[in-house]
Amino acid sequence: MIGCADLIGAQTTGGNTLSDDAEIIAYILKDVGIAAVSGSAYELSPFFCIFNRCLDGCS
Repeated sequence: MIGCADLIGAQTTGGNTLSDDAEIIAYILKDVGIAAVSGSAYELSPFFCIFNRCLDGCS
């Protein structure tokens, strides 16, 4: 899990304020294109998890 407490209260480039880990992962998905799971889904807020998987052309 990745700690994101320092990002709570930060503003996105669009001017939105990130108020919790769920908003942080929504921003990461929408603006960066990376899917993540909020720690609050596991009662581990303010953390999130990024899973990686090779979908094509892995060696």
